[in-house]
Amino acid sequence: MQLQHKKQQLENRAAYYEKGDLRKRAHHLITRGAAIESVASLTKVLTETEFYTFAEKHSP
Repeated sequence: MQLQHKKQQLENRAAYYEKGDLRKRAHHLITRGAAIESVASLTKVLTETEFYTFAEKHSP
Protein backbone atom coordinates (compact mmCIF):
# COMPACT_ATOMS: atom_id res chain seq x y z
CA MET A 1 0.00 0.00 0.00
CA GLN A 2 2.73 2.50 0.90
CA LEU A 3 4.59 1.84 -2.34
CA GLN A 4 1.45 2.49 -4.37
CA HIS A 5 0.90 5.75 -2.50
CA LYS A 6 4.51 6.82 -3.04
CA LYS A 7 4.27 5.94 -6.74
CA GLN A 8 1.08 7.99 -7.06
CA GLN A 9 2.73 10.95 -5.33
CA LEU A 10 5.66 10.84 -7.75
CA GLU A 11 3.34 10.58 -10.75
CA ASN A 12 1.30 13.53 -9.48
CA ARG A 13 4.45 15.59 -8.96
CA ALA A 14 5.68 14.81 -12.49
CA ALA A 15 2.29 15.80 -13.96
CA TYR A 16 2.32 19.03 -11.92
CA TYR A 17 5.72 20.06 -13.27
CA GLU A 18 4.84 19.08 -16.84
CA LYS A 19 1.65 21.16 -16.63
CA GLY A 20 3.70 24.09 -15.33
CA ASP A 21 6.08 23.84 -18.30
CA LEU A 22 3.12 23.86 -20.68
CA ARG A 23 1.70 26.95 -18.96
CA LYS A 24 5.05 28.74 -19.22
CA ARG A 25 5.23 27.94 -22.94
CA ALA A 26 1.66 29.11 -23.51
CA HIS A 27 2.39 32.35 -21.65
CA HIS A 28 5.53 32.88 -23.72
CA LEU A 29 3.65 32.33 -26.99
CA ILE A 30 0.78 34.60 -25.98
CA THR A 31 3.05 37.47 -24.93
CA ARG A 32 5.09 37.15 -28.13
CA GLY A 33 1.93 37.14 -30.22
CA ALA A 34 0.67 40.24 -28.42
CA ALA A 35 4.01 41.96 -29.04
CA ILE A 36 3.80 41.17 -32.75
CA GLU A 37 0.26 42.55 -32.90
CA SER A 38 1.29 45.75 -31.13
CA VAL A 39 4.16 46.35 -33.56
CA ALA A 40 2.40 45.20 -36.74
CA SER A 41 -1.28 45.91 -36.12
CA LEU A 42 -2.35 44.60 -39.53
CA THR A 43 -1.63 41.07 -38.27
CA LYS A 44 -4.83 41.27 -36.21
CA VAL A 45 -6.98 40.95 -39.35
CA LEU A 46 -4.90 38.40 -41.27
CA THR A 47 -5.98 34.82 -41.74
CA GLU A 48 -3.63 32.18 -40.37
CA THR A 49 -2.20 31.54 -43.85
CA GLU A 50 -1.73 35.26 -44.47
CA PHE A 51 -0.06 35.64 -41.09
CA TYR A 52 2.46 32.88 -41.81
CA THR A 53 3.19 34.41 -45.22
CA PHE A 54 3.73 37.78 -43.54
CA ALA A 55 5.98 36.23 -40.89
CA GLU A 56 8.08 34.39 -43.48
CA LYS A 57 8.59 37.59 -45.49
CA HIS A 58 9.66 39.55 -42.42
CA SER A 59 11.92 37.03 -40.73
CA PRO A 60 15.71 37.13 -41.13
